[in-house]
Amino acid sequence: MSTQDVTTEPLFSFTTPAARRTAITQWERIDDVIMGGVSSSRLVEPSDPNQRAALWTGVLRVDGGGFCGTRTRPLVSPIDLSRFAGIYIDAALISDGEVASRVWKMTLRTQNDRGEVVYQAEWQPSNADALARAFLPFTSFRLVRGPLIIPGAPPLSADLLASVYQLGLTISKFRIADPSGALPYAARLSDAEFRSGPFRVALAELGAYRVGDRDVRSDALFIETTDATLSSPPFLLWLLRPLQQFVFSEAIRRRRQARMLLRRRDAKLSGWGARLWGQRVMKRGVKRMTRVKAFLEGLAELGNDLAVASLTLPLRLLFSVVFRWIRLLKRLRSREPQLKMPQLQ
Repeated sequence: MSTQDVTTEPLFSFTTPAARRTAITQWERIDDVIMGGVSSSRLVEPSDPNQRAALWTGVLRVDGGGFCGTRTRPLVSPIDLSRFAGIYIDAALISDGEVASRVWKMTLRTQNDRGEVVYQAEWQPSNADALARAFLPFTSFRLVRGPLIIPGAPPLSADLLASVYQLGLTISKFRIADPSGALPYAARLSDAEFRSGPFRVALAELGAYRVGDRDVRSDALFIETTDATLSSPPFLLWLLRPLQQFVFSEAIRRRRQARMLLRRRDAKLSGWGARLWGQRVMKRGVKRMTRVKAFLEGLAELGNDLAVASLTLPLRLLFSVVFRWIRLLKRLRSREPQLKMPQLQ
């Protein structure tokens, strides 16, 4: 495609401090912690304010999930991309030179929901420190659920592009695969090919492009996001939300998952052993905390875990009683005498 015939329309610009601050607030992270993973990422300001890009930085882990993502917050109103030919991204992987060791995906949501069915296309950032522009034509997007293409799904047409509710970026181990193939998961990167661990991407601009005479209107795109959820929750859920956020907080889930992974790798390690490992290795070794600070933070974490255990104890007891009754009923039914039918001669 000749860039001389291409006209671009920025959707999100991270090239100046003012524009960058505004754009960063319009995005949120969506990492594998939602499914029990321990990966994490965030879109942040660069340490050098003169740098003409935001930083999408994080740590990608395959345990429990294996993906990091960032996406726009819910849009106040959908954006119309029907007059464009595709999406462009100005980006560069600046943490290492192994772009091909991860799978990079661009996401478009054409339904006003938070479901897992979205349109996706693979792309790659620049493999050097210098920013480069990647073009993703809408014809390359496929409707997927997870990493799998939905058979018989419609292409990303102009009618669907007239109402785009969300855009997002994902980094993972899995390529977009066709489930009708003999080995639908053969498209994932092998353990030898895949690079987990830290990554850092310079993201300068994301927008839409058109080619030749495709543009018939000249009105600019306007994007406004909101912190509100797509629909107001019921009053009871709203009332219990602070408790839910405390009991099921991301920090608590990450600590629990990390301890489980440690014990899975070392069968001799107890729960307290995993907790002490975190004190010694993570707080003192990695985070370089003083003994006092590490002790106080560990004590606070232990207090939070005990508080969560106390709050969830009635619910756990209730489930325990219910399941015991179910097992008892099954056992009693299995002991009932069976009526034997006489054999016909």
